[in-house]
Amino acid sequence: MKKPLFHSVLTLCVFCILAVFAAAAAEDSLHTLPVEIIRVTPGKDAGFVMRNRGTDEITSLSFRIRGTDGEGKSVSFPAGDAEAGGEGSLNVALFNAPVTSVVLPGDIRDIRIENGYQSAFASTLEIALQQYTTLDGKTYRVPESQLCWFSSRDGYAAAAPCSFRYDYPDASVFRKSYSFSLGVSIERIYPEMTEARRVSKAGYLVTGIRGGILAGREIQVGDLIWAVNGIPIVEDPCAMEKAKASLIDGAEMTLSLLREDQPMELLVTPGDLITYKSYIRH
Repeated sequence: MKKPLFHSVLTLCVFCILAVFAAAAAEDSLHTLPVEIIRVTPGKDAGFVMRNRGTDEITSLSFRIRGTDGEGKSVSFPAGDAEAGGEGSLNVALFNAPVTSVVLPGDIRDIRIENGYQSAFASTLEIALQQYTTLDGKTYRVPESQLCWFSSRDGYAAAAPCSFRYDYPDASVFRKSYSFSLGVSIERIYPEMTEARRVSKAGYLVTGIRGGILAGREIQVGDLIWAVNGIPIVEDPCAMEKAKASLIDGAEMTLSLLREDQPMELLVTPGDLITYKSYIRH
């Protein structure tokens, strides 16, 4: 009778220890945003005030911007020097904040949104930190699904965690992924852009066919790559790089496509790196 009881207690202790380690690992993967947005001002003098509330020095910053007019309609942000492409049709942009010197912990910066953005037509602006680089050279990018938006009207949402979880691949993954070309030109479609671009999912929109592993295949201009190996790009911005690196290591890569809202899958095998043959599955 004592033996089963001893085993039960021992098993319970093991589970408790594992739970503690799991909780610690989860805590380690939780990144608190080091930048707090204090105020956003729409209109002709559009800008925002930010503070470095973290413990690291920051050398560069990128923010996402979106806005609405007095009737609640999305304000269009031309591409300008933003990452998002397309003239006069987008309602989101990536804004690289001018950092003239290292932003020390506790520093407050007043940043002006430069000309080229139609912020003068917005009655409400929203800003979210998208990417930042610390003094030690580490760059952190917040996945689209975890952006923490600050509104010029309401501030942060009551439930906004202002933290994110992301499994960053090491540098070797990116080196491998850029060792060959898929052969297509792509435009990043963020969730806020889907309505303007008339697509149902976020991801990569194929804008041209060049030369490479997918060139001359059944993939077409206008196809939308929304997931790689079953992982939506909106959830992991580095899914494509990880899959390409795995392809070199001998694993297959599956691209989930939408063509006129019809789902398709494109299978790329390690052999395709040599033979340039791919197979499409409807």
